[in-house]
Amino acid sequence: MMKNIALVDERITKKCERSLEELGFSVLKLPAYEKLPAPLASHTDMLVFRLGDTLLFPKDFLDNHPEIEAFI
Repeated sequence: MMKNIALVDERITKKCERSLEELGFSVLKLPAYEKLPAPLASHTDMLVFRLGDTLLFPKDFLDNHPEIEAFI
């Protein structure tokens, strides 16, 4: 069974996180990616691309954060 996952900026507010969880989502906060400018460093639209049923991340980002692959 596929779980509903919300990939979010690590700076998400607790209120928004709770709202997503109440809607049935497992929330995964994406850590900052040091190769991006600080204001954009954990924006999901800068870190992940969905191609069909596949999620694409920068390889070195996943190498540094193996917990992301484990979560998904």
